[in-house]
Amino acid sequence: MKLISFILLFSFKIAMAQDNYLSGISLNQSAYTLKLVLDHLKNSNPTLEQQKKALKLIYDMNQISLPNDEIHLTFMSTTETFKSLLNQKFFKLNTEVSKEEIKNLKEKYNKHKNSYTSLGAFIIEGVLNDFSSKKDPYSPPKKQAYMIQKFSGPWVQLALQKSPQAFSSLLTKQALIYLNNLHKQLLIFNLHLTKNTQKTPLFLPLNPLDLFPSNEKTSPSQIDPKQAIENLHIGPTEGANEKIDQLLKKIDQNIEQ
Repeated sequence: MKLISFILLFSFKIAMAQDNYLSGISLNQSAYTLKLVLDHLKNSNPTLEQQKKALKLIYDMNQISLPNDEIHLTFMSTTETFKSLLNQKFFKLNTEVSKEEIKNLKEKYNKHKNSYTSLGAFIIEGVLNDFSSKKDPYSPPKKQAYMIQKFSGPWVQLALQKSPQAFSSLLTKQALIYLNNLHKQLLIFNLHLTKNTQKTPLFLPLNPLDLFPSNEKTSPSQIDPKQAIENLHIGPTEGANEKIDQLLKKIDQNIEQ
């Protein structure tokens, strides 16, 4: 009877196990936040559909010429990380965070620290630091307090409400948004590089789609830079309209060539 139970349990575990085809991908550049996102996707049990989306974006980014220096890439990667994390619908949550909630989050995080991915730990430690005594959001200056409550407060609420596993699932969705936004930014940057710029792959292997079994392979998405830019949100920065017009003209010239 024990043997039968063991066989059934073992079979159940095999049925529930799912290959993560992202586990074979490695980062070929020094970009800390991008590495956090990639590591999260490797360790957060993404669905097969989420893995496909990530691999397509990774493949497409590998076809783009990158800046020769790591400073530009690091800046773009870091900027897109925070934009993707701070600019989301769930920020309609109550952002008024009390000292008691900060205390509760510290206790919860310390208790379940090993259950969070590196990206989850990065976010929770970051918001706890925002609410630390060094930047006391409960005292002047009021503008600083408002910004901390507005942008870090929702993450405190989410981390308190959700289990580490549910929090990780939410971050997986955010990670895909991040990769998509970074891809668009790299497309725009690529337009300003000379045609003879040597391509340096951002990820290894060169073709991550080869990691999929033959029946799961999908062709890389065909990206229209012009369409990608149309979907890109640009804030009301001084001179932005002129820059966009110049960029669109350059795209048209490249297409004609």
